[in-house]
Amino acid sequence: MPPLLQYSASTLRQLNTRCLPDCAASLQQLGLLRNSRPSHRGSGRIFSHHISSVDAIPSIWSYRSDTSALRHHNNRYVIELYFQIQMNKGKKGKELYHLNLYTMGVIFRGDEKAFVRFRLVKVNLSKYQGIIGACNTGDHWILVYLSAHLRRVYVLDPLGHEELKKAKRAAERFTALFKRRRNALGKEEWVDTVWQPAVVPHSRQIDATSCGIFVMEMGSTIISSFLDLPGHIEVGSSSQEIARRRLEIASEILENSEPLDDLCQLCGRKSYPAHTRWIQCSQCNYWFHEKMPVPV
Repeated sequence: MPPLLQYSASTLRQLNTRCLPDCAASLQQLGLLRNSRPSHRGSGRIFSHHISSVDAIPSIWSYRSDTSALRHHNNRYVIELYFQIQMNKGKKGKELYHLNLYTMGVIFRGDEKAFVRFRLVKVNLSKYQGIIGACNTGDHWILVYLSAHLRRVYVLDPLGHEELKKAKRAAERFTALFKRRRNALGKEEWVDTVWQPAVVPHSRQIDATSCGIFVMEMGSTIISSFLDLPGHIEVGSSSQEIARRRLEIASEILENSEPLDDLCQLCGRKSYPAHTRWIQCSQCNYWFHEKMPVPV
């Protein structure tokens, strides 16, 4: 893999344009593919874009005008992948539970009707010493971290806005969740803990687009130093530093992704019944199932 920092912003935008042909839509218009749901979102995949090569790095990010803003609808998958990679390092996943973006969003900011449905039925919290996850509050990303051994709930907002107030809300919501687990499932983990809201000092975002980078960097720091929370988290906030970290994060995701050359680029699967044939797109050279069953 060539050094990623050799790519300029203009080169990345050119690669991004070349790397994102809407092949599936073209094949559907020709009657070669049935209409289908969006592509499978497995590890090693960002939407329907192949990310097993350096040329596909720009597809991880969305470019608008002259900026390389990490857009919300791509950002959530990048955050999930990046956090999972960090959790796999040193087997941190055995002690720290990574709560997915959707569940964290419902717990932190979902309405009561949606919130009461979540009980984390299959999760044995007694195995873990904490919970970490990102949450989108409406075009802005924050990090939520629950430390069982400190009995504290932290909210880290890249802008530093009302973090203690948000941490108090998170503590109240997690307390309600744990009590509901006891009442509905008989699970006693953490139910008697009095959770205290807290904050971790950190550097702050100074632009309008780097909150996702800040959340990933702060989350990575907490994961790597788990059980030894740093007194201050430093994240480079200059435009040059943010641009550099975007490329490094993309590189790390690529390096930890599985090759997808043998998967259908529309459904993300290797095979369907034996009678299903494959067709190769002459524009991107990726392969698709010729006639896929309607997803269920």
